[in-house]
Amino acid sequence: MAHVATTPTTCLIFLLTYMATLDELCQKGALVRIELALSPREFEDRVFYAYPDFRDWLFGPVKKAKPLDRFNLAPRFQAHALLHDFVVGKPLRVGRAFKRMRPHEHDVFELVTPDLRIFGWFPKKDAFIAVAGDFMEKTHGHDLYEGYRNKVVRERERIELDEPKWLLGASEDDVISF
Repeated sequence: MAHVATTPTTCLIFLLTYMATLDELCQKGALVRIELALSPREFEDRVFYAYPDFRDWLFGPVKKAKPLDRFNLAPRFQAHALLHDFVVGKPLRVGRAFKRMRPHEHDVFELVTPDLRIFGWFPKKDAFIAVAGDFMEKTHGHDLYEGYRNKVVRERERIELDEPKWLLGASEDDVISF
């Protein structure tokens, strides 16, 4: 869409770039909203969005994976528990269940279970966008954290989301309600 302003001697053309909302990106298929079945007494206090590739990982490899430690839940149950706690607004332990990745100026966050690592950002308080996920053993063993952080930054720059695209300079306390 273009807006044209004219004067007798000049004609200026301003091109407006349309940026979408989170719901519009879901309608277009650029993002998916991960929804869980909640009990009648539970309410959705936070929203979990994901890139389609993350959803495929979550419902593919994670679903079939075995826990690293035989005393832990299977990764699919770890993922469900983390997503459930996130969505219903339960407190998440900073440093254990989620943390801001370093360097902090990238504003990338990691959600954590014993076997899983989920990388993304918060476009607004209580809304997370998961870009990528991997198994702890692979991520830690091959030192993939920087690559995943950079992937989140690249995808965030590319996505046509309304500005501001993320909570700039936000700490863990700023991105979720406790």
